[in-house]
Amino acid sequence: MENFIIHTIFPTPLGWCGIVKAGTDLIRIFLPESKKSAINAKIRLFYPCSVPLKTPFFEEIKELKKYFSGVMTNFSFNLNF
Repeated sequence: MENFIIHTIFPTPLGWCGIVKAGTDLIRIFLPESKKSAINAKIRLFYPCSVPLKTPFFEEIKELKKYFSGVMTNFSFNLNF
């Protein structure tokens, strides 16, 4: 079965962040930018077929927001960069 590429964009204390997943693996983190549109443009450039979704990212968003708030964080999700 083919893995679909999905993404979401969310606010952090440092700006807008983007994450991209293929299957269960997180394949890209776009570091915070001041404008949401900048993150969206980067995701569209590198992953033009990616579908925006929010629901599969609850744990990743929670952990990344904690990390970008300055809290030492052990990530529980799969990274496949």
